[in-house]
Amino acid sequence: MHNSKLIRSLRCLSTRQLSGFADFLASPYFNKHSNNIAFFDWLRKYAPSFSSPALSVETLLSNWPLDFAIDAKKFRYLISNLNGLLEQFLAVEHLTAKPSFDFYRYLQQQALGLGIDHLQRRAEQKISQMLEQTEYQDNRFFQQLHQYHLDQYQETDPYQRAFNPQLQRASDTLDTYYIISRLRFAWQMRHLEAISSDRYAHYYEMELLRWTEDHPAGQVPAVKVYRQGLRMLAEPEVVAHFYTFKAGLQQFGNQLPPAERKLLYTGLLNYCIRRGNQHGEMEFLREYLNVNELLMEQGLLLDDGEISPWRFVNLKMAALRVQDEDWAWRFIHEYQQFLPEGYRENVFRYALAYLHFCRKDYPEAQRLLAMVQFEDLLFNAALRTLLVRVYFEAGEIETLLIPQLEANRLFLIRHKTEMTATLYEQWRNFNKICLLLAKSDPASADDRRKIMEQLTGDEPLLHREWLEKIVLQ
Repeated sequence: MHNSKLIRSLRCLSTRQLSGFADFLASPYFNKHSNNIAFFDWLRKYAPSFSSPALSVETLLSNWPLDFAIDAKKFRYLISNLNGLLEQFLAVEHLTAKPSFDFYRYLQQQALGLGIDHLQRRAEQKISQMLEQTEYQDNRFFQQLHQYHLDQYQETDPYQRAFNPQLQRASDTLDTYYIISRLRFAWQMRHLEAISSDRYAHYYEMELLRWTEDHPAGQVPAVKVYRQGLRMLAEPEVVAHFYTFKAGLQQFGNQLPPAERKLLYTGLLNYCIRRGNQHGEMEFLREYLNVNELLMEQGLLLDDGEISPWRFVNLKMAALRVQDEDWAWRFIHEYQQFLPEGYRENVFRYALAYLHFCRKDYPEAQRLLAMVQFEDLLFNAALRTLLVRVYFEAGEIETLLIPQLEANRLFLIRHKTEMTATLYEQWRNFNKICLLLAKSDPASADDRRKIMEQLTGDEPLLHREWLEKIVLQ
């Protein structure tokens, strides 16, 4: 029984829900059989893991702990009954936990069928108030608005010859609900295609965009935002779409729930990264910072109260690449508290060391890096290659740089199987060229020419820009 549907479901319930289910079973309106109550009361002793050997079917059938008689057939019936009651309890709990649109809509339909006019009017009033007070006008809102107007239309005579405004409202709100939902799906598919190799079918996507230009629903804020975002993803070469989408999201984003708004901002961030990586456009590094600032202002930067270590490092890097050291300094110090505890001190010191490296304060960079230890392989690569650059620019070639390069070479050999082939080759080539630089004659044009030939090849390489700068200086 340990892997039965009932036990798997019970393991997912909170202590409060287990108590609520016990109360639910105690109600004769829902449960007609006292055996269900007795068995569940006995089962609750083994919460929350429900892993006791006493719960095996063999043990239960051979040593039944309750007063009523049982056999294999009755036991299966008992479990099936409890399963059905648990499903019913979860549905009722969801519906009644907080009065909702669905709750009052079902009440209205019941009242209409029974002819209880005052109850029907009260339910309709509640529905109307909820729609008026809805905080976000997203696709869920327009789904409910359409359902509300459809219910009103279905209460009218479908054969009347006079103009029926309820029919028009039901049709209009259906259009709006459909358009928003369709645009959301299209945007999500394009967004996923931009960050993975998966491809989706985009039926009538351009027709939908053209349709929303003329349809009254095109003036709905959520429609405007998704239309602008979809154009950005469908036509990424048109940079103006990025700025239109960003402006629309700033203007109308508060009409959408935070999680949905954050996903749309993520689309902007990914666009910035692609433009920066593929075209080397520095303006999009600045935009990357700007979009993150918008997320900070709206309290959307963190995930469950934390910032991922790589997001933290990437933001610092973006600020330093656009030479905004003040931004990087503020961010590193203000947001270190939101790093996961296991990474906090090491990532903070690494980020601060990188800032001091950019400021050419090599002694402070070395001091901070000496206190950093990473178990994560990617962070280890970042730490070790930063040490190489610090030692090189500090001129500590024989004392620190060459021993560090040898340590890196041995590290690569030991951990080759744990790395991706790309990372291994990038790091190995970086180490090899750094060693050539360390042993070359700075005054020799021939040495520099040979190293530059390796840099201009197609081999994967970490910190290519930094190496080129060193060779050319």
